[in-house]
Amino acid sequence: MARTNPATAMRPAAVLGNSLTAALWIAVCAATPEFIWRGARVVSHHFSWADAAAALMIGLILAFCIEPAMERARNLLFGGKQEGHRQYSPLFAAAAGIAFGLASVCLHDAITSFLALHAEEHAVRHAGLVNGLRIALSWAVVPFFTTLAWLAAARRRLVWPMGLLGVLSPVGAAWVFSWSASDTLTTFIPCTAFLALGYRALRRGPTERLFPQAARSIAWAGPLWLAAAVVVDGVLVASHVTGLRLYNGPELWVDARFYAGWCMGLLLAPFPFGRGSSSARS
Repeated sequence: MARTNPATAMRPAAVLGNSLTAALWIAVCAATPEFIWRGARVVSHHFSWADAAAALMIGLILAFCIEPAMERARNLLFGGKQEGHRQYSPLFAAAAGIAFGLASVCLHDAITSFLALHAEEHAVRHAGLVNGLRIALSWAVVPFFTTLAWLAAARRRLVWPMGLLGVLSPVGAAWVFSWSASDTLTTFIPCTAFLALGYRALRRGPTERLFPQAARSIAWAGPLWLAAAVVVDGVLVASHVTGLRLYNGPELWVDARFYAGWCMGLLLAPFPFGRGSSSARS
């Protein structure tokens, strides 16, 4: 039975803008865990009580001033309390605000320390920022185009072109960012499988459930791929095959963080086409 797809009821400009925003949202989340991990390792080597005191002070400012001001602005813009808003005691609200403030400050310090380290290593002005952007883009390319491929399935004439773009996005990223053959292979195989699993979710369920269903698929398919890769590498080692490995230890955990960030993005990003409709079925 054919059901109306919400994307077909929207203006093309709205569909394009919402799709690009959702894809960018997911792509940024996919790159975030690696930044946090690398930055935290840098910060851990020089963290002091002075840093903790500074983070606490900024956390207090965020908790008691910035966050309440932003909440008041949201209420004014949207006409009162938003749906689902809950009132908390001042103690709970303050504790939660300080916790989030500390977390945001620590994340900021981690990322800036990571970028500054690269700037020192390359001894070139702005090298840290450039290198950070390069890392972020290399991690974001595949989730970005994969998401666009899924969302383009709402329009039949875009299914094949965007699907091909999603399949080739690991190859394009490998060419632009000079990945090794093993990095290209260990990105192409699982990410192509993730793309196919997203299409499968579109065929089997409501369109607006795509993101959480795709997140669940990556949550089990990603670890399954990593386990299979470990087995393959073990067989290669046992067979005394030299110069051919899918992963070394650190690279495997890099991809694990990548899959975790991708899942997080799919769970956090709003679906761009609204609710209440299902994908086209025949």
